[in-house]
Amino acid sequence: MGLFAEDEALLMATSLTPLDFARHEPRGLALRTCRAEDGLAIATVLGAAFGARPSNAAKLLDPAHLACEGVQWHLGQVDSVPVTCAMSVVAGDAVGIFAVGTIPEARGRGYASSVTSRALIHGFASGARFGVLTASPDVQGVYERLGFSVMERWRRLVPSL
Repeated sequence: MGLFAEDEALLMATSLTPLDFARHEPRGLALRTCRAEDGLAIATVLGAAFGARPSNAAKLLDPAHLACEGVQWHLGQVDSVPVTCAMSVVAGDAVGIFAVGTIPEARGRGYASSVTSRALIHGFASGARFGVLTASPDVQGVYERLGFSVMERWRRLVPSL
Protein backbone atom coordinates (compact mmCIF):
# COMPACT_ATOMS: atom_id res chain seq x y z
CA MET A 1 0.00 0.00 0.00
CA GLY A 2 1.41 3.38 -1.00
CA LEU A 3 0.38 7.00 -0.90
CA PHE A 4 -0.86 9.24 -3.66
CA ALA A 5 -1.55 12.96 -3.82
CA GLU A 6 -5.30 13.49 -3.63
CA ASP A 7 -5.49 17.26 -3.75
CA GLU A 8 -3.60 20.48 -3.17
CA ALA A 9 -4.05 23.19 -0.57
CA LEU A 10 -2.59 26.68 -0.75
CA LEU A 11 -1.35 28.68 2.21
CA MET A 12 -2.07 32.30 1.36
CA ALA A 13 -1.31 35.54 3.22
CA THR A 14 -1.91 39.29 2.97
CA SER A 15 -0.57 42.24 4.87
CA LEU A 16 -2.87 44.83 3.35
CA THR A 17 -4.50 47.31 5.69
CA PRO A 18 -8.25 47.43 6.25
CA LEU A 19 -8.44 50.52 4.05
CA ASP A 20 -7.29 48.36 1.13
CA PHE A 21 -10.48 46.30 1.33
CA ALA A 22 -13.45 47.87 -0.37
CA ARG A 23 -16.44 48.07 1.92
CA HIS A 24 -18.86 47.55 -0.96
CA GLU A 25 -21.11 44.57 -0.72
CA PRO A 26 -22.88 42.90 -3.63
CA ARG A 27 -26.40 44.16 -4.12
CA GLY A 28 -28.77 42.60 -1.63
CA LEU A 29 -26.08 41.06 0.59
CA ALA A 30 -26.32 41.97 4.27
CA LEU A 31 -23.22 41.06 6.32
CA ARG A 32 -22.92 41.02 10.08
CA THR A 33 -20.93 39.51 12.90
CA CYS A 34 -22.80 36.59 14.33
CA ARG A 35 -24.98 36.36 17.37
CA ALA A 36 -25.59 33.28 19.49
CA GLU A 37 -28.83 32.52 17.64
CA ASP A 38 -27.02 32.37 14.26
CA GLY A 39 -25.51 28.94 14.90
CA LEU A 40 -28.06 26.99 12.87
CA ALA A 41 -27.78 29.41 9.93
CA ILE A 42 -23.98 29.08 9.87
CA ALA A 43 -24.15 25.28 10.18
CA THR A 44 -26.63 25.18 7.29
CA VAL A 45 -24.38 27.33 5.06
CA LEU A 46 -21.33 25.21 5.91
CA GLY A 47 -23.27 22.02 5.27
CA ALA A 48 -24.41 23.19 1.85
CA ALA A 49 -21.07 24.76 0.92
CA PHE A 50 -18.88 21.80 1.88
CA GLY A 51 -21.28 18.88 1.62
CA ALA A 52 -21.19 18.29 5.37
CA ARG A 53 -24.10 17.41 7.61
CA PRO A 54 -25.16 20.46 9.64
CA SER A 55 -24.46 18.44 12.81
CA ASN A 56 -20.80 18.10 11.76
CA ALA A 57 -20.55 21.76 10.79
CA ALA A 58 -22.07 22.68 14.15
CA LYS A 59 -18.94 21.37 15.89
CA LEU A 60 -17.24 24.60 14.84
CA LEU A 61 -19.98 26.45 16.70
CA ASP A 62 -19.46 24.83 20.10
CA PRO A 63 -20.07 27.48 22.79
CA ALA A 64 -16.69 26.74 24.40
CA HIS A 65 -14.99 27.38 21.06
CA LEU A 66 -16.96 30.55 20.43
CA ALA A 67 -16.05 31.86 23.88
CA CYS A 68 -12.35 31.84 22.98
CA GLU A 69 -10.82 35.27 22.67
CA GLY A 70 -10.40 36.38 19.06
CA VAL A 71 -12.95 33.99 17.50
CA GLN A 72 -15.69 35.62 15.44
CA TRP A 73 -18.14 34.28 12.85
CA HIS A 74 -19.45 36.47 10.01
CA LEU A 75 -22.72 35.74 8.22
CA GLY A 76 -24.09 37.03 4.91
CA GLN A 77 -27.77 36.94 4.04
CA VAL A 78 -29.84 37.82 0.99
CA ASP A 79 -33.52 38.48 1.67
CA SER A 80 -32.97 37.05 5.19
CA VAL A 81 -31.68 33.76 3.70
CA PRO A 82 -28.17 32.76 4.90
CA VAL A 83 -25.90 32.41 1.84
CA THR A 84 -22.28 32.84 3.01
CA CYS A 85 -20.12 32.74 6.14
CA ALA A 86 -16.55 32.87 7.39
CA MET A 87 -14.75 32.62 10.70
CA SER A 88 -11.93 34.91 11.78
CA VAL A 89 -9.51 34.04 14.57
CA VAL A 90 -7.15 36.73 15.82
CA ALA A 91 -3.97 35.50 17.51
CA GLY A 92 -1.14 37.94 18.08
CA ASP A 93 -0.39 39.82 14.88
CA ALA A 94 -2.34 37.40 12.68
CA VAL A 95 -5.95 36.92 11.69
CA GLY A 96 -6.73 33.48 10.33
CA ILE A 97 -9.69 33.18 8.00
CA PHE A 98 -11.43 29.81 8.12
CA ALA A 99 -14.51 28.04 6.78
CA VAL A 100 -15.34 30.54 4.05
CA GLY A 101 -18.37 29.05 2.40
CA THR A 102 -21.17 30.05 0.07
CA ILE A 103 -24.19 27.91 -0.70
CA PRO A 104 -23.95 26.48 -4.25
CA GLU A 105 -26.92 28.40 -5.70
CA ALA A 106 -25.40 31.73 -4.57
CA ARG A 107 -21.86 31.28 -5.90
CA GLY A 108 -20.26 33.59 -8.45
CA ARG A 109 -21.80 36.76 -7.04
CA GLY A 110 -18.93 38.04 -4.89
CA TYR A 111 -20.37 36.87 -1.57
CA ALA A 112 -17.27 34.89 -0.49
CA SER A 113 -15.05 37.89 -1.30
CA SER A 114 -17.27 40.16 0.77
CA VAL A 115 -17.47 37.91 3.81
CA THR A 116 -13.69 37.32 3.63
CA SER A 117 -13.09 41.07 3.47
CA ARG A 118 -15.40 41.57 6.45
CA ALA A 119 -13.51 38.92 8.43
CA LEU A 120 -10.19 40.59 7.57
CA ILE A 121 -11.45 44.03 8.52
CA HIS A 122 -12.61 42.63 11.85
CA GLY A 123 -9.22 41.01 12.42
CA PHE A 124 -7.26 44.14 11.57
CA ALA A 125 -9.54 46.21 13.82
CA SER A 126 -8.72 43.73 16.60
CA GLY A 127 -4.97 44.31 16.20
CA ALA A 128 -3.87 41.87 13.50
CA ARG A 129 -1.22 43.06 11.05
CA PHE A 130 -1.59 40.28 8.48
CA GLY A 131 -4.13 37.68 7.39
CA VAL A 132 -3.70 34.03 6.48
CA LEU A 133 -5.95 31.34 5.04
CA THR A 134 -5.79 28.05 3.20
CA ALA A 135 -7.59 27.57 -0.08
CA SER A 136 -7.93 25.14 -2.94
CA PRO A 137 -6.47 26.11 -6.32
CA ASP A 138 -10.07 26.41 -7.61
CA VAL A 139 -10.59 29.61 -5.61
CA GLN A 140 -7.04 30.96 -5.69
CA GLY A 141 -8.05 33.84 -7.95
CA VAL A 142 -10.79 34.98 -5.55
CA TYR A 143 -8.23 35.47 -2.79
CA GLU A 144 -5.57 36.95 -5.06
CA ARG A 145 -8.06 39.66 -6.05
CA LEU A 146 -8.33 40.44 -2.32
CA GLY A 147 -4.56 40.88 -2.08
CA PHE A 148 -3.55 37.42 -0.87
CA SER A 149 -0.42 35.74 -2.23
CA VAL A 150 0.46 32.05 -2.24
CA MET A 151 3.12 31.38 0.38
CA GLU A 152 3.20 27.58 0.14
CA ARG A 153 1.53 24.72 -1.70
CA TRP A 154 0.70 21.54 0.15
CA ARG A 155 -0.25 18.15 -1.25
CA ARG A 156 -2.56 15.96 0.81
CA LEU A 157 -1.43 12.38 0.64
CA VAL A 158 -3.85 9.52 1.15
CA PRO A 159 -3.31 5.76 1.13
CA SER A 160 -3.91 4.02 -2.18
CA LEU A 161 -6.36 1.16 -1.92
